[in-house]
Formats: sequence, structure tokens, C-alpha cells
Amino acid sequence: MTKKIIKIEYDPYGNYIGFAVSLDAGNSWQDLADTSELLKYQNQECVFSNCVEDIVSYINQYQNSNAEGLCIQFIGTDEDFSILKSVADKENQKTTKKGKIQIDRVGVYKSADEAIAIIRNAYQRIATEFDDYLPDAS
Repeated sequence: MTKKIIKIEYDPYGNYIGFAVSLDAGNSWQDLADTSELLKYQNQECVFSNCVEDIVSYINQYQNSNAEGLCIQFIGTDEDFSILKSVADKENQKTTKKGKIQIDRVGVYKSADEAIAIIRNAYQRIATEFDDYLPDAS
């Protein structure tokens, strides 16, 4: 794994993006610098797919500064991970003088469809416990 890591967490339910930076392969983490362009996304309501290209471009331009490249660790949905991976792959193809951006998945948020399926399955298992409280109960 590369020495420099930028962790991105996207909570699709709160439309929250958070960042952390590690310069020592994940042994310690710090917040973004006060001058980081990424601050305009942190703790702001935004949809990840609308800003991922700008985020990856910024990371590649200003954070990817050595031959070993850097790693972006991502916490989010499967769909957002796929979008991030695709954008990073395009950015890697454009870059010839820097190390490559590596993308790792370190956590998962369920998509709304997955969450609804889990809730429905759980309700089906306990639905009879609510029968006495429903209007058509005898």
C-alpha cells in the first residue's frame, strides 16, 4: 500500500462527505489542511456523483506528489464506489508523470434499495406481532 492515504466517507442518507488524511500508511490520521480545496465539500450537503470528478482531479493535482502515488480509501455505497473507481481510472490514464491513484474499499453504506429490502424482510418475520394493533383485528 502507498504511504499517503486520503479517506473519503460519503453518507448518502445525509449527503455528507468527510475526509481524513494519513501520511504514514494509515498509522495516524489528520483533518484536511485549512487551505484544502476539499473543504468546500466537507460537511456540506452534496451528491457524491455530482462532485466526484472535481474531488479526484483535485486530489491528483495537489495531493499526488510522488512516484508511488496515493491511495483513496472509500466508505460508501457500491454504486458510488464504482463511480469513484471509474473516475480515478480516467484520471490515472491522463497522468503520466505522477504515481497512480489506487482505490480501496474500507466500508459500506447500504443503498436505499438494499435497506428497504432488509426492512421488508425483517417486517415479514415479525408482522404477526402487530396483528392485534391493526384496524381489521378481531
